[in-house]
Amino acid sequence: MMANNQVLKIIVLAGMYFVSAWGVRILSLPDGFSLPIYPAAGVALGGLIYCGTRLWPGVFLGALAFTVWFMNYVAPASDSSVFTVMLTSSGMALVTVAQALLGTFLFNRFVSSSDPFNRTKDVLVFIFLVAAVGCTVCSSICMSILGWGGQLPWEKFVHE
Repeated sequence: MMANNQVLKIIVLAGMYFVSAWGVRILSLPDGFSLPIYPAAGVALGGLIYCGTRLWPGVFLGALAFTVWFMNYVAPASDSSVFTVMLTSSGMALVTVAQALLGTFLFNRFVSSSDPFNRTKDVLVFIFLVAAVGCTVCSSICMSILGWGGQLPWEKFVHE
């Protein structure tokens, strides 16, 4: 019964990630990959902090599904093969998992309160360490993956 509960949580987290990423796609810049906000990262981080790091496959599946959908239907590259799209999407999904796991580690390591958002120190640690470090690392690596995969021209790398 425990395994069924775990699988259900993984599926729910994957669905929540996909829906939150899909819902914010309208905020993307014209013909770009950058988004001003990305709530799916918060869904992944919150899911792993609240339910445990064993749910990382849900983050991976949700990120993989969204990235494949996005690259095929929203911003397709005319010369990309299925293999390239799947390889690029898998790399981005793995980086997304790493971001959520890094954020969860930093949260558990540096936020000491049982009610973490009730103390100013913990809120500041969350904003400037957990959120900022994880997002910066993830976005930098994902943009590099898009460049290597041919989805984003290197000339646009700095602008995105």
